[in-house]
Parts: sequence; structure tokens; C-alpha cells
Amino acid sequence: MPTLTPFGLLLIFLALAVVPRSATHVMIQMPSVAPKTLTRAPGEWWVRDDEAPLSVSFKREGTGLLVGSTPDQGETRNDLAAHFELTGSEDLTRNATIRARSTAGGGQVTTQVLPGRMTVRVTAGAATQDAIITWSPR
Repeated sequence: MPTLTPFGLLLIFLALAVVPRSATHVMIQMPSVAPKTLTRAPGEWWVRDDEAPLSVSFKREGTGLLVGSTPDQGETRNDLAAHFELTGSEDLTRNATIRARSTAGGGQVTTQVLPGRMTVRVTAGAATQDAIITWSPR
């Protein structure tokens, strides 16, 4: 299973927090990398379908992000509250600023929720990275 940084896991966490129940596909776009797409699967799991073979799935639980790998579906729980100031009671469907703890290298993530999309700005040190999260009911 690929290793994701705390900020990469947070992007997936945010996507799964904001997507409406009617959506079946999510896309995370960043200028520096190829788009990442997720498709809804049974049991509130989302499967990453931009790589072949399909091998990684995600599920949001509170402040945690479960990462599963197929074919054995072994799961790893990533508690994002260890890396970010999250309590699990945040309304992530609204604009938010989430501060990173020192375990994630410091910085912050700012979100802006718009109809059908969320923009995310990650600032860590002198570096800034932008992402766009979109969803569709395909």
C-alpha cells in the first residue's frame, strides 16, 4: 500500500467529509500531480480508481481515516487528530482553517466550499499547495 503524508491523508479525509451521499465519484486535483479519483463502494468505503489494479480504499470515521488494501483488505487506521487540530465535531461542509500540529510539520489547511467543489490551500513553511476537490453522481 502506498504511504501517504499526513497532508495527503487530510485531502482524502476532507473529500470524504464534504461529498454528498448522492455522489459516487470524487476527484482530487493538484497542479503538481495527476488527478486522484475515488469511487464509492459498499459500506461507506471509497476505492481509489486512478491506479491499476484497484488496490487502495478509504473510509472516514470520526477524526480517523481507515486505509484498506486489497485483496486481503488489511486496514490501517490513521488518526488525523494526531497531526491536525481536529476534534471530530467540525462542520467540514463549511469554510474552515485546520492547523497542523508539529507531527505534520506545522502549517495549516484552509478550505473554501463552493457548490459542487471544495478548494483547499495547504501552507507549510514557505510552501503553498492548492487542490480542488470535485464530486459527481455518475
